[in-house]
Amino acid sequence: MKKNKARLVVKTYPNGLQTVVRHMPGFNSVSTNIRVGIGSSDEAEHEQGLSHLVEHLLFDTKNRTSAENKDFLGNYGAELNAFTNHHSTSFTTLGLKSNFDTCNEVLSDMFSKPNINKQNLLREQMVIAREIADGMHDSAPQSSVEAAYGHFNAGTPYARKIVGPPDAVHQFNAGDVKSYRRRHYVAPNIVMGFAGDVTSERVDKMVEELWLPYFGNAKAKPKLTNNSADMLAPTPKFIPVENISGQHNATILMPTPNMLSDERFPLRIANDIFHRNLFNTVRERLGLVYGIASSLMLRPVNGNIEIGFSCAPQDTERVMQAISEEIERFKNGDLSSQEVQRAKNVVKSRLLYRSEDTVGTNRTNVDTLAYYNGIRSHEELLDMYDSIGVTDVQDVADRYMNPKKATVAVAGKSAGRIKSNEFGI
Repeated sequence: MKKNKARLVVKTYPNGLQTVVRHMPGFNSVSTNIRVGIGSSDEAEHEQGLSHLVEHLLFDTKNRTSAENKDFLGNYGAELNAFTNHHSTSFTTLGLKSNFDTCNEVLSDMFSKPNINKQNLLREQMVIAREIADGMHDSAPQSSVEAAYGHFNAGTPYARKIVGPPDAVHQFNAGDVKSYRRRHYVAPNIVMGFAGDVTSERVDKMVEELWLPYFGNAKAKPKLTNNSADMLAPTPKFIPVENISGQHNATILMPTPNMLSDERFPLRIANDIFHRNLFNTVRERLGLVYGIASSLMLRPVNGNIEIGFSCAPQDTERVMQAISEEIERFKNGDLSSQEVQRAKNVVKSRLLYRSEDTVGTNRTNVDTLAYYNGIRSHEELLDMYDSIGVTDVQDVADRYMNPKKATVAVAGKSAGRIKSNEFGI
């Protein structure tokens, strides 16, 4: 068991189950996050969409229906939710510290006593089918995002839809769901996170009472979600997406290392500086866009800088030219220590804001433990950012801010008429 200054306690049980507790004295709420290390990227071809379907079905238990579980916790002002992504399925509650045990009783029931029958299965299959159908009619901004990432992630697990292919959800029966759950909802594949005014001792007592009887005591080691630090770089491509929108929405992706690389720290600083410069130039000084932003998106298998903007169709090429020029200015200009310090202040402030959010800090903790098999305290992360200098930021900008390696998607009316894009791809 390891402790640090932030009252963070990580424990690994003999059966491979891991817990991470961030005790936040004085807070009224406690957040619980049960992370299962199975998502759409882990599914076999014939299983696509099954992780998401299992998530839906666990809300119905032998003790209460899905609606009754939500109403039961709602009587205490508590919230119950779940989500599936490419690498995990998570079940969460947020409630007052006085309702901590009640929230975990409901979550434990969902894992140990799910009511997976034909009626519930058919209902959730219909719900997911509608979700898929709605997703096939994306808005123009979403169309450019989907097109860009579809190419960027081609050949990786992230190219898959989390909900699965359109017709896949109806192919599964109750036996498929039960088998999938038995194989993957096991102790070495689980990280439990708790954040708020709850001690590690109280969590340990609750886990022994509610969770260990379900998971059993067979000895095992925790399963790491992904420990590869390879960088994937897709072929640069320009993708026009025709739709009826009267404005153009664009998504630009430039490859970076993934979330396991320590270069993520100076990259966050570089992106904050670039985002500010980009907005001030393209939106404020030139007035060419309705909105523009730059974000750093990091995943276990790859990462990217994402630039998104919306503008009038006649301005699209001019905006891309302005972005390209801004990248070159950023790379070739002399970064000042004041610019870097300002960006460090912004990034560190966001980290501290998140540390005071029980839900946000909890999700960060469980993901970090699953990906890295360890957690840096907030103090350690702040020290990491403090150690970054101008040269570190300039180095990552020079390496990874490259328009000629970009994936560019433009969605909207007449997007196909753009003869060329200013990125030279």
